[in-house]
Amino acid sequence: MRDGYKRLLLGVVAAHLTLVMLGAVHVSLDRFGPLGRALAGYSALSGADSAYGFFAPECNDQLEANFELIDRSGSRTTTSLVTGANREAELFINNITLAFESDDPELRRRLAASLAGKILARHPEAVEVALQVDRIESVSMEDFRSGSRPTRTPVYEARFKREAR
Repeated sequence: MRDGYKRLLLGVVAAHLTLVMLGAVHVSLDRFGPLGRALAGYSALSGADSAYGFFAPECNDQLEANFELIDRSGSRTTTSLVTGANREAELFINNITLAFESDDPELRRRLAASLAGKILARHPEAVEVALQVDRIESVSMEDFRSGSRPTRTPVYEARFKREAR
């Protein structure tokens, strides 16, 4: 029984690594019927479908929102929306942050105010929050090997104060 368990475990690991490889080369499993859809669902839930393309030429730049909190004494701390709760939550936050690419200044202002409100709710000691959204410009693997590193360029900045009650 012990050998049977080891073989089963080895089979599960090999199947998972196969799905990781298929995800890395962008194979869509959905087209292979119900079993393919089930494997695609597992791949999405486990992260095996990630293309692992941070250095890929087609990799898009990313936006990242960071917040500087200021309390009554003037002390400053930084935080972000990312909680590390799970991959889906981080994807959701990344999608929200991408809205700062909009050309509509009113949309960007309203989104910034909403996010600042969320951060202030998480940190009741803060009286002010400064938001900075940066574009993280990726580099190719070749450029990375020769010493280049991703760069940050500010895209949007705003400050918000807690209303006095």
